Amino acid sequence: MSGLDVRLLVRRLCDTLDGFSSNGNTRLEQESPLSENLETLIRVYAIKKRFTPRETDLFRELFIGNVSVQVLAERLNIKQNTVNNHLKGLFEKTGTHNRSDLIAAFVREEL
Repeated sequence: MSGLDVRLLVRRLCDTLDGFSSNGNTRLEQESPLSENLETLIRVYAIKKRFTPRETDLFRELFIGNVSVQVLAERLNIKQNTVNNHLKGLFEKTGTHNRSDLIAAFVREEL
């Protein structure tokens, strides 16, 4: 599965899970761009895979679409080398080799 295919799949998943909140606002208008259901699935997956809290934060950011190391570092207020180290940890814990495989593994295992 290519990176673009995974991003489209994740976007469709987010759109499906998001819907509208009880007050009529879309999730994009609220604080978190991820739906509660997706957020819960991410937390469960992180526990299963024994992600550190920072690895979990980074994994969550990948769903939001902040895919460049520079943007991830800025968003999480950490250095780019730290982002790369956390990515390596995520890859090792999930048996994947890149971000697309990481997201695809999550989708396969949790959905």
